[in-house]
Amino acid sequence: TTDREGLAIIFALKKFYIYLYGREFTIRTDHKPLESIFGQKNQTNTTVSARLTRWSTLLGCFRYKIEYISNKNNPVADSLSRLPIPLKEIDEDTKTLQVNFITSEF
Repeated sequence: TTDREGLAIIFALKKFYIYLYGREFTIRTDHKPLESIFGQKNQTNTTVSARLTRWSTLLGCFRYKIEYISNKNNPVADSLSRLPIPLKEIDEDTKTLQVNFITSEF
């Protein structure tokens, strides 16, 4: 899970690079190990994977602080992964209209 949490940070930094580069910002995470792996006082740790070490090096070009937020203080943690997707009912007429529309083009 540490790799996935780290990948989420790297993905966000690459996605918003033009907004973040050269500015100071705070990374908030609910994954405690990332605080020591990606922290500013990071010493090269030989117990983490090469991928995490590479990502830590990539983070070196940014000015950031990393902050751990416990689940008690973070009520929206993982809400997207736990949120059930509501299934909406599609009536038969709508299905027929969609099929007729698609097949009438050919």
